[in-house]
Amino acid sequence: MATRLPKVCLFCQSTSNITAEHVLPESWRKVFGASLFDRTDSGWLINSDGKRTEVEKTVKAKPFGRKVREVCGSCNNGWMSRLEEAAGPTIHDMARGTERVIARQELAHVGRWASKTAIIIEALSKMRKGSSQDQRDALRASITPPRLDVWAFPYTNGDTISYHPTCEGPILEDGTLRTYWITSIELFQVHILVLHFTEGLEVTFRNVDLISPLGEPIQNARYGLAWPPVSSSMGTPPMVRHRYVQQYLEASVMR
Repeated sequence: MATRLPKVCLFCQSTSNITAEHVLPESWRKVFGASLFDRTDSGWLINSDGKRTEVEKTVKAKPFGRKVREVCGSCNNGWMSRLEEAAGPTIHDMARGTERVIARQELAHVGRWASKTAIIIEALSKMRKGSSQDQRDALRASITPPRLDVWAFPYTNGDTISYHPTCEGPILEDGTLRTYWITSIELFQVHILVLHFTEGLEVTFRNVDLISPLGEPIQNARYGLAWPPVSSSMGTPPMVRHRYVQQYLEASVMR
């Protein structure tokens, strides 16, 4: 009989007291309600024969009921809990469309929360992983992770909660598969979009113009951000923007 290997914390590598981390904080149910929503996983993988295999799966999910048993109690009840408490009030204001100025430090909290959540959503998926230990170490240390950017867009018609991960990746000249992830998190009137990628794609993404279609990531807002920013795309549904970014990157990275 094969020996079962102990579960390891996704972030600190501990094997003790592995707990179930909520994808979205359960305490936020009081703010957003608990209606079911459609979660769509999309992208592609390389199968055992070395061939590209498309992935498209939609499931009904409770926004605050999904858990991932990949995190130790120390991380779950420590820095993760503190991050949710720090980012929560700002994210709730953004979701309600509250007019306010978001300070740079508040944006940093939102960016790290979105980064952590994208990695948790990745762990929930069965697709190829794109996050690396150095990114997870940075989150534990409360600093901005490398190879990971976050954008936030207002959505004036938003009244639902959903998250949608897309996994893609080019095969490099040496035959190595590198992966990038686009994760959309929709919370009522805010669409948070996260892009992270594996080591080896730094030069590739350095040559991709993401400012033109998306603007600056929120981590780059030196003087804070007036919310909601006035934009001609305020009525763009999050999944329309998500698909556009997916197609834009396919044309830029996968060519």
